[in-house]
Amino acid sequence: MLPKLHAVLPRLGDREYLIDMRELLAHTWEVTHSNVAELLPNRHLFTHNCGHWLEELTSDNKTVWRWRGNGDLVAPNHHDFWFGGDIVVSLAAKREPVARRIYQPGTEPGSMRTDVILKINRNKEILWYFSFSEHVEEPCA
Repeated sequence: MLPKLHAVLPRLGDREYLIDMRELLAHTWEVTHSNVAELLPNRHLFTHNCGHWLEELTSDNKTVWRWRGNGDLVAPNHHDFWFGGDIVVSLAAKREPVARRIYQPGTEPGSMRTDVILKINRNKEILWYFSFSEHVEEPCA
């Protein structure tokens, strides 16, 4: 049984550590290249694989939920997420057409990687989507 009071110490690597209030190691999860993790009320660990997927792990490291994106994304998650019940908000990355007036004429790349915020449910459906590149021309006007 996991302790009541705890801290999850994410680190870039293959393990996440649960530390109790006496600063003793209470539990370890085996993960793949994670640097962001959150202990859920059901005592599962919600984490990400440095851009490749989001997942929920049981205390014995079984994957009970994983989302790899919808094929449109360069990275279904990078740097951060928020988890609340049946909803996940993810900072993701997508390759999109170059926004006008960002590059000097003649120096534009073929496309640009841009951040998007996604709100998805546990059925892996995208409920809401915000693309920063769609709004980049507003401050550049």
